[in-house]
Amino acid sequence: MEKIGNRKLVYSQNFIVPEGERVDITSNLEGWNLRIVIAFDPKGSEQGVTIKPIDDYALITFIKWDNSLGTCTSKPLELGTHHKGNKLFFSATNYCISGTNKLTFQLLMGDDNV
Repeated sequence: MEKIGNRKLVYSQNFIVPEGERVDITSNLEGWNLRIVIAFDPKGSEQGVTIKPIDDYALITFIKWDNSLGTCTSKPLELGTHHKGNKLFFSATNYCISGTNKLTFQLLMGDDNV
């Protein structure tokens, strides 16, 4: 088992995402069938991250994460709560070269105290 701070690392993956494409993740986390769709919006007005519940999945959009030197979450962001009460967080880093994104995406389970 790997941990970052007090949180258990439950998923970690690298993706190379061509311009205009999305990442669709389905994972079973301790009995929770979780689906996450990740999109990139390079044309947004200001850099950030949005999380929206849509039907049976969470849509995470990285806005203006189009820097070839890299962009990242400065700390894990809360995504939801497992039915056993543990909170689910995600961390991400991204490098964008000529419209292609190299994304590292991690899911962590634990509490707010790192």
